Amino acid sequence: AACNKSIELSPNYAQAYLSCAGFLEGRGVAHLEKRLALYYKAAQLDPLSLVIQNTIGNVLQGLGRYDEALDHYHHLLQVDPGFAPTYASLGNLHLRDGRLAEAVQWYRKALQRNPGSGNYMWTLASVYISLGDFEAIADIRENMDAHLDPADWRLTLLDMMENLAQGKLHALQSPIDRLPPAVSDRWWVLSLKANFYLIDGDMQKAREYWLRAGADWANPDQWQRLIIANQTSDARLHACNFAGILMGTEDEAAGQDLLRQAIHYYEEIFPGLVLDSHRWQGLGWCYLVKGSFEKALDFFEQRVAHGHISEWWKERYLPWWEPVRDHPRFIAIVNRIDGMLAEQRELLRQMDEAGTTIP
Repeated sequence: AACNKSIELSPNYAQAYLSCAGFLEGRGVAHLEKRLALYYKAAQLDPLSLVIQNTIGNVLQGLGRYDEALDHYHHLLQVDPGFAPTYASLGNLHLRDGRLAEAVQWYRKALQRNPGSGNYMWTLASVYISLGDFEAIADIRENMDAHLDPADWRLTLLDMMENLAQGKLHALQSPIDRLPPAVSDRWWVLSLKANFYLIDGDMQKAREYWLRAGADWANPDQWQRLIIANQTSDARLHACNFAGILMGTEDEAAGQDLLRQAIHYYEEIFPGLVLDSHRWQGLGWCYLVKGSFEKALDFFEQRVAHGHISEWWKERYLPWWEPVRDHPRFIAIVNRIDGMLAEQRELLRQMDEAGTTIP
């Protein structure tokens, strides 16, 4: 109501449209088109703002309109080739559809333009984790150590990511324990702990930390809102994971109810809002938790065909895979992903050797 009133009072004030669009962020893909319209209006009123223009590209990405986003970013590079966020956004775009070697190049360019950015260093390291290139991560880690406070959360998260990607599940807890008290009770740390216990198979602990990270999950009346908001935010609290946790802690009826609501949303509503819904992995988890293994394998086969493989390093250890780990289709999916990642590592090596770079 306050957003609408601010626009009514001052319809030529770009910041009002920006604030209203920001208010809708994290409230689900159903609001992405409305956010996009608000950003376009803000850009019309403030055409020189590169921040607004870059955000428009990011919303287009969220809608799965990748070709439009790509054209939009390349136009921004012509307007100002020194604006680092555009290069990072192009990195995100290439990462989403499996072009990891090119994503590395774009993130490197972003970092060249903002050498001290902890976010760009951490994001580049995360792409190397997706690639399985741990030697390159060591170099990035040196740069992060030189620029960031030793207690910076990104260093801790990088340690966890490396351990998980290398299958060192026993080492996941140690980095979290090193966090200072001011950080250890933040929601994202609690969600990491919840997912650590989920991977470790301790459902009771996973449930405890999940509810500490997001207390609203304890209220079934909030589930529909959380499901809708969840896939557009970095919440790490995906509905079907919690449904499995509920079922694993002798709360079968509640877990089945949450699972039903989530599957309905992702099957019936989500694909109508996003052009490429295969980029979102949660529906596959829903099928696994439900025990619909053939549908789950269908979904992940399509996802891999779309090139959405960059998240695999943190998905492969989820307990929902256990019933199908020996299934020929699952083994084929894993082999396909490993092959695609090997191709990307080799492409990046060739690009580096030849001194080839993106525009």
